[in-house]
Amino acid sequence: MVSQLVGSFSRLSVASSSPHVARSRVASRRSSFMGALPVLAPARTQVIDCTTDVVCKKGGIQSGGKLKTRKAVAKRFKITGSGKVMRRSQNKQHLNEKYKHSKLKSLSKTKVVANSDINNIKSCLPYKKIRTSNPDE
Repeated sequence: MVSQLVGSFSRLSVASSSPHVARSRVASRRSSFMGALPVLAPARTQVIDCTTDVVCKKGGIQSGGKLKTRKAVAKRFKITGSGKVMRRSQNKQHLNEKYKHSKLKSLSKTKVVANSDINNIKSCLPYKKIRTSNPDE
């Protein structure tokens, strides 16, 4: 008798959880069969996406992507406040025992990039304000 009661309680607990599943199934069927109204999105005003549109000098908007900066060039060259492009000098990585101290000291200084290389650097760094001709040369 007791085993029959325990068995009936276990059936009741299973039966009590199954109507919830049945209700959710019926609700989903009801929404699909009853012809639920489609949800309409509110009308939006035109928003300018700042990541893809570029503002031109004339004030208009030019659609297109951003220009990418070449990170290797950005690390190798520095732009001064006046717009000059500075670089490190070569021949100072290793095997420097043969050079005099004054030569090594002069190799440590940064140098101005030649005019012939400025256009290449300018195309790799699109958002830097680089002067096209250096007055020092």
